[in-house]
Amino acid sequence: MKRNTFIILSILIGVGLKSFGQKLEKSKTDDPAKRTSWETFYTTMSANAYFRISSVGDTETFDLKYQDGTVFSIMKDDEIIFKLDNGELIKLPNLENKI
Repeated sequence: MKRNTFIILSILIGVGLKSFGQKLEKSKTDDPAKRTSWETFYTTMSANAYFRISSVGDTETFDLKYQDGTVFSIMKDDEIIFKLDNGELIKLPNLENKI
């Protein structure tokens, strides 16, 4: 239990300290969202993790981006399906392949 608490506190302190160095990015469109710059959260030889904080209206989010060098593609005529919190499905078809 003490070990888990220590790990969680270490992560929160690390994110907290790194968030002070973030810069607010200027919007290139009329988007009302405010976002900070992407900052390095974790890095190794094979993977990188980045984070930023976004604010849209009254909602604030912690955005996390993970890159591990793996590349995948969606074949022509396949679909990406997003399931929303209310259970609704949004299907986006892939109309063509590009390299």
